[in-house]
Amino acid sequence: MALPPWEASGSLTFRTFLPEDASACHELLMQSTRRCEFGLIWDVERLARHLGGEGVAQTLIAEKGGKPTGFINWHVLPFLGRTEESIAVLDLVAIDGLTRTEQRQTMNAALAWMKAEGAALVLKLAIGDYPLWPLVANGFVPRFPDSYIMVTWAGEPEHLPPCSRLHLLWR
Repeated sequence: MALPPWEASGSLTFRTFLPEDASACHELLMQSTRRCEFGLIWDVERLARHLGGEGVAQTLIAEKGGKPTGFINWHVLPFLGRTEESIAVLDLVAIDGLTRTEQRQTMNAALAWMKAEGAALVLKLAIGDYPLWPLVANGFVPRFPDSYIMVTWAGEPEHLPPCSRLHLLWR
């Protein structure tokens, strides 16, 4: 994290994912990835398992009036460099339906939760499936592309046109 999370009051409340949030979160994710030219296809059950964590992932739900209006999902892993540190990797960011202020508040709340989990650094693959500005506003530093996304087909190869917006998980 480049900047420490800050406290902010606002119209949103934040909490962890509950199984009854699955359908609303599915709609939020479909809305936020609608512009992606290539991506994962989620059904409600698979998304619920992912957002529920199954022992690894964490999901922060932003809600207004008791209804989920956005979410951020991540996992924290040990990372070995000169020392071993915990890092958080953002998986899913579905905040398109929020105002700019609410997007920043939601990102900030998620960063505060990651910091409380012991994360020293937060990473997100820049693939265009989320708004960039809330990350930059909260201290993320964008990098120029230095990697290639490789696709291997299980069956007969298909032609893939060049894509600028992808929805994938970083593994």
